[in-house]
Amino acid sequence: MADRRSRRGMGHCFALVAVLLMLSIESSLSQTSHPCDTQSTCGQVCNRNGPGFVCSCLAGYTLEGDGWSCRSGPPTPYLIYTQGTKISRANLDVTGKSDLLTGGGNNTACDFLFIDGVAYYADSKNKFIGQLNLDGSSVGKAPTVIIPNTGTVEGLAVNWVSRSLIWSDLTALKIYTSGLDGSNVHTLISSGLGRPHAIALDPHNGYMYWTDWDTNKPRVERAKLADGSQRSVMASGSKIKQPNGITIDYIDNRVYWVDAILDQIQSSKLDGTDFKVNWNLGSTIHPYALGLFTDHIYVSDWRAGRVYTARKYNGNDAVTLNIRANQPGDLHVVHPNRQLGAHADANECIFNNGGCEQTCINTVGSFRCACATQFNLTADGRTCKFISQCGVTNGGCSHHCSLSSTNQPVCSCPTGFRLLSDQKTCTDINECSTSSPCQQTCTNTIGSFYCTCTNDTFLDKTGRKCEGCSINNGGCQQICVTSTLG
Repeated sequence: MADRRSRRGMGHCFALVAVLLMLSIESSLSQTSHPCDTQSTCGQVCNRNGPGFVCSCLAGYTLEGDGWSCRSGPPTPYLIYTQGTKISRANLDVTGKSDLLTGGGNNTACDFLFIDGVAYYADSKNKFIGQLNLDGSSVGKAPTVIIPNTGTVEGLAVNWVSRSLIWSDLTALKIYTSGLDGSNVHTLISSGLGRPHAIALDPHNGYMYWTDWDTNKPRVERAKLADGSQRSVMASGSKIKQPNGITIDYIDNRVYWVDAILDQIQSSKLDGTDFKVNWNLGSTIHPYALGLFTDHIYVSDWRAGRVYTARKYNGNDAVTLNIRANQPGDLHVVHPNRQLGAHADANECIFNNGGCEQTCINTVGSFRCACATQFNLTADGRTCKFISQCGVTNGGCSHHCSLSSTNQPVCSCPTGFRLLSDQKTCTDINECSTSSPCQQTCTNTIGSFYCTCTNDTFLDKTGRKCEGCSINNGGCQQICVTSTLG
């Protein structure tokens, strides 16, 4: 009996060990990462096939012969890039190089609107935002000025869904928006900017992203496109030193930027999580702007006048493009796939301006009206009511405020005061200090003065002259008697 129990017990032990071994194997298998869990396994879409995988592409792309890369459909994609007084273009294989703009001032930023066949650019020397044709027909012509009298614009982006412009102004330390024709300029971000630089937009999710060279806190930020709300910092601290160009990967939903001091291309998810260093560029270049298309990223070298490209995930297969440019600045890859969704959401603003009196801002699934500076949106959500600057802190005037023909506040002073050089503050005039208006004693008061007489004289009806018997005998021929009755 003892032997049977012993053998039976051993059988239970073997069964238990077998079960534990199977569980261990299953657990090990479940913990083994699949190739599709790694972002760089496929250029776009990774499809699980047991322990293996098969790559595929999104609509509008074709899988290349390497079974990994995705090629876009027509038309042929090309780069546009600023270089000082010029804006140029070149195919991604560096054929078809030509100029889009010549004889400009200092073109610091640009972006395109593929569906209209145009690009918008900022001339920081002549202080305007202009428009040019992507077919090169603007060369040799006078600039088409959309927004005059800007500050130094270092970042410019086109919202192809709402058909609007957004730009960062280094002079005003603000981020502005307007219609494509320059109408209804208003402020999106008005405070807390150190040195705002490049801007990239994600109209699909309703956010804008920008880099800030702030000396004390360099950073990458984002906020809502519609009104600048829900502002948050994407990256800062020791990870980042001088963020320059920025771009959005609409396929993998990531934001990429380049750091000009760390010489790195970095990225994160659109909410700022999953920070990565994608490409260490080396210290011999000065990276400035970024462009992105399919699985490749493009970076301009401001110092060497070159453009480089590599795999966006890890910087592999890096190539120097045969582009020689004078301090190449901003750059973009022009293709309709970079501006998908232009027609996915109905743009209510196209028709009758959405019923808005001034600015109509398209949002995903809806729209909203906005008003220019000095106007407030009324309760109907569509019309705008003028707010006189004189009605807000009296236009900065210490006394009287009126409006000029351009609705700007003009300060003035009441009688007895004069306007100081700041054109806002009134100060008292001391009427007694120069040629006294009084015959005898003049006493100055705030905004006025008064006269008094001495001895047996008194003020006449003018309040300035004195009369009485001691003065020319009161005008009497013989005897003058002072009367207290006047």
